[in-house]
Amino acid sequence: MKSILVTSLAVLSTVIVCSRGIAQTNDLQGQLSSKDFKFVKAAVEGGKMEVTLGQIASQNAQDPAVREFGAKMVQDHQAANQELIQVITQKGATVTGTPGWLDERTISHLQGLKGTEFDKAYMKDMVSDHRDDIKEFQKEADNGDDPDVKNFASKTLATLQEHLRMALDTQAKLSSSASK
Repeated sequence: MKSILVTSLAVLSTVIVCSRGIAQTNDLQGQLSSKDFKFVKAAVEGGKMEVTLGQIASQNAQDPAVREFGAKMVQDHQAANQELIQVITQKGATVTGTPGWLDERTISHLQGLKGTEFDKAYMKDMVSDHRDDIKEFQKEADNGDDPDVKNFASKTLATLQEHLRMALDTQAKLSSSASK
């Protein structure tokens, strides 16, 4: 009887610990669906990454257009992140925006480059990143669950599309000046 009681208490404490873990995960998610929370988490992380890389561009870029593009990324993505954090907070969610190992690797790689080598690598990354971002923001704008998150995604799409256009133009200028 005593061993059954001990076993029952052990199982009960495991259930309590596990349910607390689940509650903590849901607390981070707040009122957002899993799909919307995944989007906002990625959007905050991506926005912070754009700011960090834009700051690196102001130090490592040789071409003035690349430095200007980097400054634009810092300005626009800081503003977008502030707006998104307000939406997330209103929904009771919490997102840290900590970069993953792949982002850390990209940061480290670009920090090690200077001049035209940096310019080309940074702009290539910006073109690729903004293409991916546009797909994700369009998907959220079309299929998101939360109307405020959908509105943020929809509104931010125009800025991301402008960033892609600017990145493609800057990349083309770099290629044409390299071939001269």
